[in-house]
Amino acid sequence: MSQTENTDLQVVCESTGSRPAADIEWNVGGRWQSSNPTEVKVMDSATETYTVTSTLSLRVTRPDNGKSVYCRASNRALSGGTESAHQTITVLYPPDIYISYTNVTYTSPYRMFTCSPDGNPAIYQFGQWRHTAEDGTLIRQFTGISSSTESILTLPDTDVTRRYEDTGYYICSASNGIPVSASYTFGSVFFVVGAPPVIITNTTVVEEKIGNNVTLEVEFYSRPEARPDTVTWTTGGSDGSLSVGRSFTSVDQRTFIMSFHGVEVQAKGYVATLIIRNVMDVDFGNYTVMIENIFGRRNHTLALTKRDQPSPPLYFLQKDVTGSSITVQWIPGSNGGMTQSFVISYKSDVSKDFTELNAIPDNMESVMSYKIDGLKENMAYSIRIHTQNDIGQSDQISITVSTSENCYQEPNSTIAALISVSVFCIVGFVVALVVIVVINRRSSTGCHKRKDSIEHHNEEEMKQVAFSEEAMVKDRDQNSQCHYQDLNPNEIQPASTYERLSRVEIDVGTEQERSHYESLKGDLAKQEYEELTAGGSKYANT
Repeated sequence: MSQTENTDLQVVCESTGSRPAADIEWNVGGRWQSSNPTEVKVMDSATETYTVTSTLSLRVTRPDNGKSVYCRASNRALSGGTESAHQTITVLYPPDIYISYTNVTYTSPYRMFTCSPDGNPAIYQFGQWRHTAEDGTLIRQFTGISSSTESILTLPDTDVTRRYEDTGYYICSASNGIPVSASYTFGSVFFVVGAPPVIITNTTVVEEKIGNNVTLEVEFYSRPEARPDTVTWTTGGSDGSLSVGRSFTSVDQRTFIMSFHGVEVQAKGYVATLIIRNVMDVDFGNYTVMIENIFGRRNHTLALTKRDQPSPPLYFLQKDVTGSSITVQWIPGSNGGMTQSFVISYKSDVSKDFTELNAIPDNMESVMSYKIDGLKENMAYSIRIHTQNDIGQSDQISITVSTSENCYQEPNSTIAALISVSVFCIVGFVVALVVIVVINRRSSTGCHKRKDSIEHHNEEEMKQVAFSEEAMVKDRDQNSQCHYQDLNPNEIQPASTYERLSRVEIDVGTEQERSHYESLKGDLAKQEYEELTAGGSKYANT
């Protein structure tokens, strides 16, 4: 009378030695069966008695387990009226899994689950507990404390700020050998740890162009669920309010990737959105969203910055020159908040049009360089560069370099090169001053020249001195200078004392000023020159 659920059970009742043949009836669980039995009657000729065999077919299910099946036989010769027999049905079935637990908050370190299967037979083998995300991704597995009837899982404690990661499905598996010993039945529950909101968005800067619409989004995870009235946006302005009529906020559900106990899973969360239409200058700045639930609040700040066309490169110089190539270098300027590239074009002094090279992507290095090949020897070339991004392009800056120039280059020696230029310039300046003084003295001792001619001559000489000095430090006019040293942004220093002196408009029209400049050719000039040549000179980085 033992049968696996949802299968047919054949029950046979046999009556012997009756005359006349017995009539057999069936009762299952208190209900008489009017159909289904099959009956066979066989007479024994020696005794003239009958054997009657009745077969009842039952489709058994779990509710049939424990029911009694009665067989009753009767004929007119039976003084008591009937004879009967009964058996109890045993239905075998795999277990249903029942898990008891209680949702907790992030402040509780104790989290326990009890797995109590319900099957027949009621002796079980338990598999490992599994913790999965809402999308079914396996996060962790545990071995519970098990007996033959139940399994208990106690979660290991974790940092209080990460206890929300215990949220998810917990699955218990058990087997009682039905239908086969290798078959396990699974049951699961969704466990929730209430905690303050968790900000998922890592973005801190959003770039946009004036006149466009901008969308600021902050993704967050929250148990319990978030509501629009628990999410607030503010700005960095005086009163923190958003621009009226051009700002719109919303809170929507979203599925995104986040980490639960080191495993990347898809989780159901939310996105707080701020839309600003027709962005103006006053809209650029910081925007902070505050998200709150019953367990706490969190905030996140986004900086809205302006996207624009890029700035021109800085310090566009030649780095190396051969008979057929020129290598240029530059320091990238502002990219306007977007990916930028550099466009170099060149032409010789006998060419009409510029040859434009392919755009050079910004490699994010502090100093960039490019080698222009295929040039002619002993030829002067105008080389220009501009920067471009999706918004537009910068102004162009240019230099003129000749392939006939063979200036000495000491590799990676920016400081040494600058010291050499400074020494050359100070010597030239002293010589110029000496010439001016000699001319003035000659004028005062009988050289018969017109005063206005002398002053004009002096003025032209001073302009030439100033022009030479300016040409050595100005990066857009470098027709005859050697800039073979490597650029180093960290070595760029403010203008030296000498540079400031060279920019002063010198008037030698008075005796006092002539005496002052005359004295420069003496000890003071010598002192300046010695300081320049000494190690650690104050002009070393000029």
